[in-house]
Parts: sequence; structure tokens; C-alpha cells
Amino acid sequence: MAIGLSNIDLTKLDPRNIDFSNLELNKLDPRNLDIRKSATEAGYVAVGAGVLGFQSLQQRRRSAQARFTEQSSALRTKASEAGSYVVSQVSSPTTLAKSVSGQARDAVTPAYDAVSARVEPTLEQIKGIPSQVAGSIPDSVKSVPASISSTLSAGVEKVRGTINI
Repeated sequence: MAIGLSNIDLTKLDPRNIDFSNLELNKLDPRNLDIRKSATEAGYVAVGAGVLGFQSLQQRRRSAQARFTEQSSALRTKASEAGSYVVSQVSSPTTLAKSVSGQARDAVTPAYDAVSARVEPTLEQIKGIPSQVAGSIPDSVKSVPASISSTLSAGVEKVRGTINI
């Protein structure tokens, strides 16, 4: 059976506060004193106090280690939860953006097709104008249909690239 001495506080032991006023040194007979026995007992007391101090430190170390293990485990759990939350928050907007992008493309494609169906025949007509009236228009105006055609073609290609058609 272990004796619980961990509650003993040796820091309050101050030999300067011991009252020696009642000690009657003149009654001590030096012939009855065994210095070897007294030194041995003092040594035992010192070793005992050291052992008690060491056991107290071991108890504190174990307690601190248990608290550290518990707190580090809780911190790991919270860090893992925070990481999962961040990943879910980052992937949700990405998924949402892809979905909205697809919906926008699906909504714009019919309008693009309708406009394209009207613009492309007009482009072909504009391209054919210079050959139909080759002799009746001045040279400075002959390049206008080609310029309009290239501008419209560039716009069509830009729209195609924007909506990935």
C-alpha cells in the first residue's frame, strides 16, 4: 500500500523558524551522543525528502503530459474539421461556377444560332456586292463591304470563343 505524500509541501519548511528556546543543551551528555547515528539519520531524512520531492515532480509531469495529450488531440480534431470546412467551401463555388457557366452557355446558344442564321446570309450578300456592281461604284467604296464583312466575322468569332461554341 502506497502512502500518499504528494500533498506535503516542503517549500514551507524553513529551518530558521524552528524554536530552539526550550532546548536544554547543558543537559545533553556528549558521551551519550552517537554522531555517526545522528549523521545517518540526517542522511535518511534528506534522502526521504529528496524522494518525496522527486515523486511530486513525477506526478506533476504525468499530469502535464496527460493534459498536453488531451489538448493536442482536441487541436488535431479541430484542425481537421477546419480543413474539411475550407475544402468544402472552396469546392462548392467551383462546382457552382461550372454549373452556372453551363447554364449560361445553354441559354445563349439558341440566341447565337438565331443571330448567326441571320448574319451569315447577310455577310454572303455583302461579300457579293462588289462583283455585282463592279463598274458602277468608285474604288474607294469597293473596300467597304469587305471591311464590314471582316468586322462582322471577327465579332462572330469572338462570341464563339466567349461561349465556347
